[in-house]
Amino acid sequence: MKTKLTAFIATLLLWTALPSQAQFHAELGYRYGLGLNEQMLGECVYRDQYKMYSNTILLNFMYDITPQMSAGAGVGFTLCETGSHGSLPIYATFRYSPLKKVPGFYAFTDLGYAPPIGPGKSITWSMGQEQTRYEGLNYGWLWDLGVGYRIMFRKHFGLNFQLCYNLQQFGGTNILVNNETTQQSYYDISDNLRHSLSAGIALVF
Repeated sequence: MKTKLTAFIATLLLWTALPSQAQFHAELGYRYGLGLNEQMLGECVYRDQYKMYSNTILLNFMYDITPQMSAGAGVGFTLCETGSHGSLPIYATFRYSPLKKVPGFYAFTDLGYAPPIGPGKSITWSMGQEQTRYEGLNYGWLWDLGVGYRIMFRKHFGLNFQLCYNLQQFGGTNILVNNETTQQSYYDISDNLRHSLSAGIALVF
């Protein structure tokens, strides 16, 4: 673990220490998500039924292919304010600036996957009822589509703003199910799918 952390810090320092003409940038940012609806166990739940807010810390490594086109990779850590959602997605990102007179404005898309992290699935019995639960960070696909604006104060220092639509799968979500026939409650595992609108800000190095 210490070796991986040391390598990660060394990589970040290397990127920030590149010469001024370099086309590489690192971004460290925060994104706030406002959930619109979420599909779980075959049903669609809306935000007026429970709060679908999320907080995400992002780290991106970008390469400017041309003055109008950039690509890179990133990792995020997402925690939701309600429910048991939490994930660590790894994703690829692509940006395109269609307006030459406003080079800081761009459209972007992200596509990635959050691997399962933690003990995983467990099955126990309580009062004769099977209890299936998932312990750990949620797994699943991630897709973003939005617009952003990057303003650079120096070659390796600036700010990046983003607004986007977010589609994220929270696999391994524990849902409490009430059986009306037996009048018993039990947990079931659901691969939830959430639709959100997100806004974020990041430091650019």
